[in-house]
Amino acid sequence: MRAMVRVPTLVLAAVTLTACVSQHDARGPMPVRNQHPAQLTVMHLDPTSAAALPTGEVAARVDLAYTSMFLRGQKPGDPLTQFAMDGELLRTAAAAQVGLGSDLTLSVEVPMIGTTGGFLDSFLVGYHDLFGFPDQGRDVYPKNQFGVFADYQGQTVFAQRENAFALADIPVSLAWQVLEPKRDTLGLAVRAGLELPTGDTEDGFGN
Repeated sequence: MRAMVRVPTLVLAAVTLTACVSQHDARGPMPVRNQHPAQLTVMHLDPTSAAALPTGEVAARVDLAYTSMFLRGQKPGDPLTQFAMDGELLRTAAAAQVGLGSDLTLSVEVPMIGTTGGFLDSFLVGYHDLFGFPDQGRDVYPKNQFGVFADYQGQTVFAQRENAFALADIPVSLAWQVLEPKRDTLGLAVRAGLELPTGDTEDGFGN
């Protein structure tokens, strides 16, 4: 019953609008996004071409990003307000676009997230030492550990658990081509999207 109550609220809250202006180019733009654990739980419309897919045409892609994270901080004078981001995160997603006709393109993405203590700490500490770069104190903490959380006045407001692989929220978007991009002119498209709350909020993989 709890899931039935919170799903409509989250779906409505996740609706976003964006306008896409791009030059006609089959090679781009690149669909990249921020790998911050908390930002991965927020609806995000990847950059995409303003051109609509022809009716019935399907385009697919697979994204893969692996990130080593380390950041720690504490509010001055308030030891109960602090955050930590230490670990490694793999995000992979299978995405598909379908041309619906009438200059409409439907997009769906199924993302999976894996979190772990990882293996890159020693390499990164050595890299920073070699070039004399600051490492935010990474070298004084135990290596290859996982811990991601944010506390506010003693209450945990966000936390992510170590997990081999878990489903995240699924974004669905619809784009309408307003102006067709051509070789020497810009194109214009408008997109609306919502995110299905399929990720586990308690594990930090959903919103």
